[in-house]
Amino acid sequence: MTTHHYTSLCLCSNWPSRTRLDRVLAQLFSAHTRAALQALISSGAVCVNGVECRRQAQLVNAGQEINIDFSRLPQVHDENCDAENIPLRVVYEDDDIVVVNKAAGMVIHPGHGNRTGTVQAALLYRHPPAAALPRAGIVHRLDKDTSGLFVAAKTEVARQSLIEQFKSRQAGREYLALVCGAPAATGLINRALSPKRGAQARMNVVHSGGKEAVTRYAVLRRWPGFALLRCWLETGRTHQIRAHLEYAGYPIIGDPVYQRRARCQDFFISRQALHAETLRLIHPVRVDECCWSCPLPDDMQAVIAQLDAVCT
Repeated sequence: MTTHHYTSLCLCSNWPSRTRLDRVLAQLFSAHTRAALQALISSGAVCVNGVECRRQAQLVNAGQEINIDFSRLPQVHDENCDAENIPLRVVYEDDDIVVVNKAAGMVIHPGHGNRTGTVQAALLYRHPPAAALPRAGIVHRLDKDTSGLFVAAKTEVARQSLIEQFKSRQAGREYLALVCGAPAATGLINRALSPKRGAQARMNVVHSGGKEAVTRYAVLRRWPGFALLRCWLETGRTHQIRAHLEYAGYPIIGDPVYQRRARCQDFFISRQALHAETLRLIHPVRVDECCWSCPLPDDMQAVIAQLDAVCT
């Protein structure tokens, strides 16, 4: 690897012999369309055993080395997202990744009812080359009203590394949640999740089918009828912590969707009291361990102050 724009790989011994180059890239980099990868080959951005190859149908074999310059990948024009000059609270940034402390109320990428004002639009303005990456390099998400840390890639090499780390659970995330109830000191919730039929934006625990979801938690502080939890995600499903804690009988304070099993009194917060406090991963290029943390936002600190005042 000569710069952060390049990636090098050697086809393993069990790779099928005489496979088309464009098919090899399509299998290895499935997040890109085959047409985009074919255009990358035609541009001369791919070398096989050190020799530039512009033939999409070039046959390659196990043991051969392929070098790819992803900086020449055709730009992806996302009609649903244009660059916007929106300030971001950047915790860390280098040539490969950017780590952001997202404010509650900000949507990660465009969706129904949220076409502008997104983190993706802000990233496109801050780093225009991100337009060449799917979703401007975003590889995971936080709910709109969940605050805290998330990471985005600035190169294709970094993006592929982050995708694999989240998939293999090598990347770690820790959340802080203020909840109703009196949970045990520690707990593990291993229950599959599936979208609730007929209920938009709600996930349900299911006993058959659904996607595996595992959440661990530990109590950090207690008040009568309330607690502050640290939660660890072993999987990354939509609304996972919110749905799991509600299922266990400890709904998050302020959550407008998952509060069926307990009644929460009014607090100084207008959203679910959930914060992505810590992010751990292996740097995609330096390959060293990285860890970032950010403090609780003011609204969650206000809830803690309210609990301290009422319960002491």
